[in-house]
Amino acid sequence: MNEKILAIWLSKALGPGSIYAKRLLEEYGSFENIYRLSPLEYEHIGIKRNSTIMARLSDKNTDHAYKSAAFCDQNHFGIVEYTSHLYPQRLRAIKDPPPVLFTRGRMIDIDDNVCLAVVGTRSYSDAGWNSTYKIASGLASGGAVVVTGLASGIDTAATRAALDSSGFAIGVIGSGIEKIYPLENKELFEEMYQKGLVITERVPFAEITGSYFPVRNRIISGISNAVLVGEGSTKSGAMITAGHASEQGRHIYAIPADISNPESTGVNNLIRDGAYPVFDSWDILKNYTYLYPHRITGISASQITEVPEKRSTKRIRVIKGSSSVADGKVQPSTENQSTISKESAIAKKKEDEIHKQHNANSKAKIAMPDFGLDSLNPTERKIYDCIASNGSMVADTISEQTGIHPIDVNIALTILEMSGLVETEGAKVRIKQ
Repeated sequence: MNEKILAIWLSKALGPGSIYAKRLLEEYGSFENIYRLSPLEYEHIGIKRNSTIMARLSDKNTDHAYKSAAFCDQNHFGIVEYTSHLYPQRLRAIKDPPPVLFTRGRMIDIDDNVCLAVVGTRSYSDAGWNSTYKIASGLASGGAVVVTGLASGIDTAATRAALDSSGFAIGVIGSGIEKIYPLENKELFEEMYQKGLVITERVPFAEITGSYFPVRNRIISGISNAVLVGEGSTKSGAMITAGHASEQGRHIYAIPADISNPESTGVNNLIRDGAYPVFDSWDILKNYTYLYPHRITGISASQITEVPEKRSTKRIRVIKGSSSVADGKVQPSTENQSTISKESAIAKKKEDEIHKQHNANSKAKIAMPDFGLDSLNPTERKIYDCIASNGSMVADTISEQTGIHPIDVNIALTILEMSGLVETEGAKVRIKQ
């Protein structure tokens, strides 16, 4: 059977951020071999017999995968499965790589390039925008590929800088490949399709859900050599990306910022706790001249004298949209600006709740006060009790035993580890003694 089809099938069966994809591929070698496994063989790598994941793996219907692939083919979107030579080796090496990537734009040899993720807050300051633009422009002009999440704010500044400098940019989005989100970046997306590359692990027409974005960030750092944090508070998603980067063995850089600005607390804390301060693009590029002499040219951000006016000051918040897949039929996306406007109040409340849950991460080493069990919300307490009852566990098993969605498990585990209540050892989590 077609490996791309079966990679899409497996991706949908496991869901985003699962560690089982890599385990299965390392054990059985191909998607076709995985597809043909029995429940007993799935159990062999740790999947529980009566779990939701087991039920989805036991369903061998591939109609949805074929329709997703046909849609991509009709629209000239790429499909890069884990076993493809085009799949980035850097991403393949992380503990929870996606089984498949959907691409739009010009595919490049990611591993043969210096890829530098630039992340930051949506609530940026003028100084944050200007400094990020200048340094990202220097990185792109100096031969590096700029990687962002294509969000509004600092992500936009970095992406815009790379394209304006005739450099290359990669955007890792949190929706289906056919969507443009946020809509204020429509012009930027269109330019990326022509001059850069947009990728996602989510199947076409996947709904936009705020809780997925922290999980998506592992791909941003996973394809990159290092992560640069432009501006961000301790509650920003940039800190989650920095945590993934540290766990994946990537270098973390940060642009020093105004200590009186609340949106600078996260980035300044990173520097205090060991991130490399960056004042010029060469502070980063010089570290890659030996390994990538055919890529790095050595231009300095200080040579970038003009910063264009910001394209937008709006802050678009993450919303949970309606699914565009109904009754197994692929339907066109109906996302539009008016929908976002009408639901902005609900969206604001939803994102604030998300930020409260993942306001720190285990690897960025951001200082946090000690928390006790009484401070945990019901989801966090349920997960804590599950770990306490079973000993060391992987996130997917916790999800199966508690019935909590894997994305919400990952977010809660971040909070528990930063609270000093649990600790990680490889892929497993245990109660901290």
